[in-house]
Amino acid sequence: MEAGWGNGTELSVPAAPAVGAPATTNSPVCALASPEEVQQAFGAKAPPQILPYEANCRYTFGELGKPGPDSMIFSIEVLAGAASPLGGLGAHGEPVDGIGDSASFSMATEGAGPKSLRPAGDMPVTMMSISAVRGRNIGTFTAQVLISPSGPTAGQTKEQLITLVRGIEF
Repeated sequence: MEAGWGNGTELSVPAAPAVGAPATTNSPVCALASPEEVQQAFGAKAPPQILPYEANCRYTFGELGKPGPDSMIFSIEVLAGAASPLGGLGAHGEPVDGIGDSASFSMATEGAGPKSLRPAGDMPVTMMSISAVRGRNIGTFTAQVLISPSGPTAGQTKEQLITLVRGIEF
C-alpha cells in the first residue's frame, strides 16, 4: 500500500506546534487570567503552557509528575447564558463568599494517570474546583495538583485558588 491520499503522492502532515506557552491567543476565556497571574497565585516557578479550547482554557505547569506548585493544571471554563434565571447552581460543595452571585468549592483526591491528564505515578492528584454563577454565566475553575510534603498544603492551595478566582470577572 502506498502512502498518501490515494493518488500515490507522499503523505504530508503539518508539524505539531512547539511546546510552551503560545505567544498570543484570541480565546476570551484565556483572557480572564493571564499566565503570570496564575503562576503568581500558586507560587509556581515555571511559566504555564496555555491550551485554549472553545469554552475553556487550561494552564499546565512543567513538572506534572513531581509534587509542588510546578506540578499543576489549572483550568477555566465559562458557559455564557447557561445559568438558570431562577436559581443558578445547586449547592454541590462548601459555599464560598465573594465570587460571583454564588459559588461553591469542592475537593477530591484520585490516582494519577490518563483521567487526570498526568503521567501515571504513586502520588495522588488533589482536584480542587470552584463552581460559580455570575448573572446568567457559569464559571468552573479547577486546579489539579500533586500536594508536596514540603510545599503548600491542600488548605493553602485552596486559599490560593479562592483568592485567584475572586479576582476573575467572568
